[in-house]
Order: sequence, then structure tokens, then C-alpha cells
Amino acid sequence: MTFAVQIGAGVGLALLLSATVAVSRAQSPASPAIIESAAPAKRREWRPSASVTASESFDSNVFLQDVTGIAHRQSLVTAVAPFVGVEWEPGSELMMSANYSPEIVRYHSEPTENHNDHRGNLNFDGKLGDASYEVLNSVTWIDGSTTGPTFTGPGGAPAIGGIPVRDRRAAVNLRESFKLQYPIGDWFIRPVGAWYLNDYKTDHRSTATGYLNYADRDDMNGGVDIGYKVFEKTYVVIGYRYGHQDQESYLGNPEYSNDYHRPLFGAEGSPLPWLKFSLLAGPELRRFGPNVAAGFERKQDQLFVDFAATLTLGKADAVILSAKRYTRPAYTGCNQLQEFLCEAAWNHKFSSALSGSLGFASYLADYAPVVRNDGIYTPTAALTYQFNKHLSAELRYTYDGTNSEVPSTAGREYERHLTRIGVRYAF
Repeated sequence: MTFAVQIGAGVGLALLLSATVAVSRAQSPASPAIIESAAPAKRREWRPSASVTASESFDSNVFLQDVTGIAHRQSLVTAVAPFVGVEWEPGSELMMSANYSPEIVRYHSEPTENHNDHRGNLNFDGKLGDASYEVLNSVTWIDGSTTGPTFTGPGGAPAIGGIPVRDRRAAVNLRESFKLQYPIGDWFIRPVGAWYLNDYKTDHRSTATGYLNYADRDDMNGGVDIGYKVFEKTYVVIGYRYGHQDQESYLGNPEYSNDYHRPLFGAEGSPLPWLKFSLLAGPELRRFGPNVAAGFERKQDQLFVDFAATLTLGKADAVILSAKRYTRPAYTGCNQLQEFLCEAAWNHKFSSALSGSLGFASYLADYAPVVRNDGIYTPTAALTYQFNKHLSAELRYTYDGTNSEVPSTAGREYERHLTRIGVRYAF
């Protein structure tokens, strides 16, 4: 399916939902008039919002290198990000939210890394009778350098291809998803679909030593989940997805486009007042196209996991956990990438004004057919102070420690400290 057709499908779905809502509202009985003046005020249909965030950061290792000529390059980083948004809720059938947030980012000591980002979201959700639906659409346009980075250390690019460096370069990233959940007694049925696109705008070069080429990629899948209530607010779930992944072919390299079938098993819900979770896991039956590297196994069975949980420990504390394991084409060169990401965060409210958080993320990646096995380990700490309903400030510290399981690949390993102070004003 072409890009234009995919965008058209998303717009068509939005229009269809809007038309359905209009018909539903036209056929529903009129709301009773409010008789008593003491009744609660009606929630406004239109809810605009606006804010601006300014931050100053210190990056101790801009290019994620410990052993080359660009190792430990440091820079102060100034960022300014206005935000405008609106919500429209004419009734329970529809709640639409739209927002746009540009961000200007300037590296004082490394101007090649300057970039401007444009982020937008257009989302719909609501209830149509007993059914509930959600449609999410987001776009990020990175207006950055069209020249890819060059890494000449042993082993090539830093761990997992240097994600922070990639995300400062020209690209368009799109993400869309929908779900429609319909209850039938103790059961529910839920059609779902999702699509993402990474369209990298950097130049491809075959002659520059150490130059990192980025390969465009996308993933489109759809399917259905069926749930059965086993406890109050808790369901066991079986599901299925069929999907297709594309990877760009460039400079005569192999590419790892593939189709996959994903049967899923799991559970979701809130079996305890303080616990909310979801888990879907299962095998992926993946079949690659003919343009892979010689000797690469075109039929592979892999494991998919998607887990998330929130533990609300009283009024002041919450713990958020997640774990994901999935496979997709790599963006660094032409390879297949298996990723395993685990995250944990503890949020604590010290007072009505002061809150804080501690987090840890472990990101592991295994490439094929090239030999790469990387890990990034990231603890984070943050404090936020709310001066009043308009003004807040945040202090955040993040550390990246990395490792490569492959011998003699010191160019992939690095340490990075990132300290940020930001101020936000909401109008």
C-alpha cells in the first residue's frame, strides 16, 4: 500500500467515524433541560490549551563516542517548545483532540546537531452504544541535517546505531492505530490495527569510510482480540495479527521486508484496586522476501511480548512497569533487528507542589545477519515543582551506560550524562 493510500485510509476512517457520530446524535433523544440552577455546570464542548517550555541541558557525549576523535564532545543545549491544542467533546460519542508543538533545539558547541522538530497529534475516541473506540494519529517531522553521522571506531556505530544522533537528523515519522471494543455479556471482541513509518531524509553514500546510512522502514498490521471475563474487571485474551514490514533497498544492499503471523495469548484488566495491567505474548511466524543476504534463513519463528502494568500504592506513589520484545528491520544499514526493552519507574508526590520520579530502562538489541549484540542501560531521576496553575519547573538527570557482547568493538560502547532544567508556562 502506497503512502498516499495509507494517509487516505486514515482520513477516510476519521470521516467515517465523524459521520457515524453525527447520525447517532441526530437519532438520539434530546437531552432534558436543566431545571435547577444548582446543577453541575456542563462540561465545555471546546477546550483550547497553550503552553511554552524552555530548557537548558548539558550533554557530556554528543556523538556517543568514547574512543574516536569525536569522543566526549560536550555541549550546552537550548530548546524552546511552544504548544497549542484543542479538545472538542460534543458528547460521549466523540472526543477529538488535536495539538501541534514545534521545538527549536540548538547545540552551542556542535552546531551540526541543531534541528527543529514539528510534532502533531490528531486523536478520536468515544462510545457508540455499548462499543468504545479509539483512533490515534501522530506525526514528527525533524528538520535537521541531511548528512548522516560518521563513526570510525572499532565495531562501527555506537550501541543500537546511536539513536539520539539519528533523532537529530532529517526524517518524517508517522504512527497510526485504531481499536474498536464491543462487549457481549462476559466477552468482548476488539478489532485493531496499527501502522508506523520511519522515513529518513539523510543522504546515502557508498564511498565514505564509517558513514552511517539509514534505511527507511514501516510496519502495518491488523487483527482481532477476543476476551473473556474471569474476574471482576479482568479478562483472559486471545488474539491474532497479520502484518507486513518493509525495509528500503539502497546501494544494492539486501533488504529484510517480510510478512508475519502473530497468534497472541494473555490477560488484561484490574483484578485488584491498586493494579492495572495488560499482557499479550506469542510466537511470530515470519517469512522474509527473496532479497535477503545469502545464507539468511527466510523462515523464522520468533517471540513477541507486550506487557504493561501500573501499581497505585496509595495517594502519593505509583509504579509503572513495561516489557516489550519484538522484531523489525533495522534502520542502521540493511539488517534484521530483535529488540528487548524493559522499563520501570516510581513516581512520588512529596506535596501538592513537589513531585519526583526514579526510573530505569534496559534496551537490548540483537542484529542479523551482521554480528551485533548491544545493550543500553539508563537510570533517570527527576524533580518537578508546580509554583501555581500556570508555572512549573523540572530538573532531570539521565545516564547512559552501554556494552557490546562482541569482542573488539569498543566503538559501540560509551557513557553519557545528560542534565536538563526546564521551565513550563501554561496559559
